Amino acid sequence: MHQLVDEYLDRINLVQYVVVFSLLIVSIGILTGTLSLDFSRSHAIGILYEQHFENGLTNPTLAFTHYCANASYFNPYNGVGPKVGNYSFKFSGTDDCNANNSYVYYKIADRSSSPIPIGENTILEYKIAPQNTFGQNVGVDLKLLNANGTFFGYLRDQDIYSDDAVLMHPALQSKHTGFELCCPLSALKPIKVNLGKLRGKKISEIIVGYDDNYYAQQGSFDARIDDIKISDVAPFRRYPLGNRVITSASAYIKKDLTTGQLASATKQASLTLGTVIDGPVTQSTSVYWKIDFDSGPDGWIGETSLHPKGFTLQELQNNITRAANSVLTCATKGDVDCSGGVTVTDGVTVLKCAAGLATCNKNLADMDCNYSVTVTDGANVLRKAAGLSVPACISAFPQDATLTCNTESSAALPTTDSWMINGTNVGVRLGVNRNFGGIGVELSLINQSVPANAVNVIESRSGAGAGWQTSYWAHDVATNRLVVINQAAGNSAGMQWGMHNSFLGMNASSWNLLNSDHYYPSGTFDHSKIATSPCSGTSYAFDYGKLALDLSKRVTTAGTAIQISNQYTLHAKVTQNFSEWALEQAFYLDRKVAFDHNLRVYLHGRSGWSEGPILPWKDFSVVHGSGSCNTSKCEYAVSTDIAYGVFVWNINGRDIGIVVPANTAGGFILGVDKLPYCGDSTNLRCGNIALHNYLNIHKGGYQVDINAERTYGVNYTIGTIDELKALGYTILK
Repeated sequence: MHQLVDEYLDRINLVQYVVVFSLLIVSIGILTGTLSLDFSRSHAIGILYEQHFENGLTNPTLAFTHYCANASYFNPYNGVGPKVGNYSFKFSGTDDCNANNSYVYYKIADRSSSPIPIGENTILEYKIAPQNTFGQNVGVDLKLLNANGTFFGYLRDQDIYSDDAVLMHPALQSKHTGFELCCPLSALKPIKVNLGKLRGKKISEIIVGYDDNYYAQQGSFDARIDDIKISDVAPFRRYPLGNRVITSASAYIKKDLTTGQLASATKQASLTLGTVIDGPVTQSTSVYWKIDFDSGPDGWIGETSLHPKGFTLQELQNNITRAANSVLTCATKGDVDCSGGVTVTDGVTVLKCAAGLATCNKNLADMDCNYSVTVTDGANVLRKAAGLSVPACISAFPQDATLTCNTESSAALPTTDSWMINGTNVGVRLGVNRNFGGIGVELSLINQSVPANAVNVIESRSGAGAGWQTSYWAHDVATNRLVVINQAAGNSAGMQWGMHNSFLGMNASSWNLLNSDHYYPSGTFDHSKIATSPCSGTSYAFDYGKLALDLSKRVTTAGTAIQISNQYTLHAKVTQNFSEWALEQAFYLDRKVAFDHNLRVYLHGRSGWSEGPILPWKDFSVVHGSGSCNTSKCEYAVSTDIAYGVFVWNINGRDIGIVVPANTAGGFILGVDKLPYCGDSTNLRCGNIALHNYLNIHKGGYQVDINAERTYGVNYTIGTIDELKALGYTILK
């Protein structure tokens, strides 16, 4: 598969740099209203930006360089109700090029000097009324910055949806590409989208744009936009009232924030437990919480001195750093817990042991350094670092470090946590294994006419490397290794291993350290892989990961369909600088179930082409793609123009389909592997079917700051053929 990945990424790279610009003649009517801002805290409660277009505004400017664009301005323009005030923003013009990706974006508010912070509960709202068909390709966009002020990207490229499932991309919001349609002609439709996925980022520009995104359409566009608002709908609470916290260092306690008066004992000791009773309150750039501590002084303490209580005291103590004389030492406390017989050594010298601690935590996650460290209890090596090219060890991070090792390589992983939802004609039961990173091991389709006969279409055998999971690979320049990291699990080392997590609702309650499954020593996929595993202490680790799932319903004229959201968030353990990086959500399917239930695959491109049925349980080909078949497998990289695929099984006499949308920043690789479980290619139980859905690809370098968070995901739609067609999907017969 990986050689095909290289070829596919080369094609993606060409698409990124070969841009066909189109002539757009634009007329814009602009009216601006009042601006209400609150900078009293980093995540203010209330309105952060508001625009109703009631007062005059100087001419907007192009949001970024665009060839062949002319603009004129009209002021004012009568609005379409219901709305605030009398006037609206008019955005109209013509797309004169029937070629790739005609677009124009205009900046209507520049906040570069005072960017708007995005918190967990930050909401973007606006209203839009397309006046003609191409006006449905007009929408609001945002320019985004990282916390340090460097450019991050645009809202349209972040795969974010509104509350009613409209994709936040002007070109895709009204196309039949697997998303809810927006917006009806002439009616002013309200749009509301939660930006919490982008928490920690900042908004530097509010933009309005037209974009046809390779639909090769030509003609005039006209739309009205109004009542743009960005607000925090609820307090941003890192620590809800009543939560238990622990101090990570000794810190001054303030009795009164107004006067700055210190508590009588002035300082609280490190590693002291307490309960949150008030906050947060921001003074200047510092955030404070009021804590009722179990001992010592109570009062207001800076947020940087707190951690949620969810890990041991030793995890806070074991922040190991490299000393100048190349002897390992321990930061802050200068101690490592040896009360349970654990020794930390550089292979020659026993470093330091603490005294008086009651327990010994053998999961020393902080020991993952860029030099050789062995943690041993005198008989067994507990963890050994893998020579990571990072500058230092990382502070303790709240995580579930429980590790399962030595599960037989081809064993099927059972469902430990499951959820169910029913539509009109179709039901779905979704299951994960909490001991293996929350990997999906069950996606059972239910024909409501025969509800007792559910059919699981997922391949759960060797699920630590298969199943339904998010994974990524990265080229580490320092070692010239191409490292592959699965969803907190793996199977390349001969046995399956996984990191444990528990679930609160359908969301993982803890972070997992993402250890590598294997790497390629030459920096390409052309050489044999080298297996790694945290069970043997040989894994790389760059990020922590956390899974979030959701089940919801989509009402259609043919009945109620089901939507599954599978979102995965990465939290950077270290600062990262890779030459190449790519992330996918893999979907492994049971080949025997596919044959028994007549699995058919239909593909649809953004430019309007359709293909299918493809029968992936046997030798197949893809017209809109490149690849090949041999005695052991078939594999095709689908055209980068792919919009979505529909996978259809016959479940007890009823065709039920799963729509898998493709990301504009990635694409599909579809394959059947005939021999992963046994040596007979004619035996369907020996193989599996895999869809690799690439969600993000960086061929020209990828940099991430330590503690930065990135969320990637896919919204899958499940229903009968009629329900899916009613949602606008093309399924050939």
